[in-house]
Amino acid sequence: MRELPLLDNLRDVPCAVDWQAMAGGERVRHCTRCQQNVYNLADMTREEAEALILGRSGRLRMRYFRRADGTVVLHECFR
Repeated sequence: MRELPLLDNLRDVPCAVDWQAMAGGERVRHCTRCQQNVYNLADMTREEAEALILGRSGRLRMRYFRRADGTVVLHECFR
């Protein structure tokens, strides 16, 4: 699979609702304010995160963290 720059080009659109206040698991939770699922990229591999973004044409709510060097923290970062 070729490396895609999808994760390098994420735009920050913060949600006012705290992740801990949302119902769901570690990978996906539901925001009652916007009535959408919010996906936690830190619980996904690069392949899973990019497939999710591509499958939704980039239109979805995500929770993610960026390191100082700009890289997005993914599940494999914790191994």
